[in-house]
Amino acid sequence: MKRKLAAIILFLAAAAGLSVSACAGEVKTPATTSAGYESVDFAGFNETVSEAAGRQEAWTMDPVLVALRFTGPSEGMTQNIERIYGSAESPVSAEVVITNEKLLDDSVMGERYVIALGRNEDGSWTIKSAGRAVRCREGRGHQDYSKGPCT
Repeated sequence: MKRKLAAIILFLAAAAGLSVSACAGEVKTPATTSAGYESVDFAGFNETVSEAAGRQEAWTMDPVLVALRFTGPSEGMTQNIERIYGSAESPVSAEVVITNEKLLDDSVMGERYVIALGRNEDGSWTIKSAGRAVRCREGRGHQDYSKGPCT
């Protein structure tokens, strides 16, 4: 009984940490192009993906793993990941939203990345656009995700 309960708790914890969504049609990425997100340079990173795909490294075949490698390790207490495919069958586009919160920073409470990716002929994924926004701690600036600085 205890094993079964532990397995259920582990499953729920994993499900809470990774939210995966699928929808029909093309992934639209207004967040990465809107005024609320700061554009993040990804050209050099795509070269790294291409080289790794040539060596058949498995992480290049998953848009979430590519996005996590791009953003680097989380410095927050919580991390939420959402993956949205352009289509459920043979997706060629995806959007990954990574939100890191409860950061160990006296001004910034959280940061969010919105990353649009495209699937290449070899099955690897590369970034098409990337944006970053922050949420300030109470009394330190804006309380929504925005590219504006925190004080």
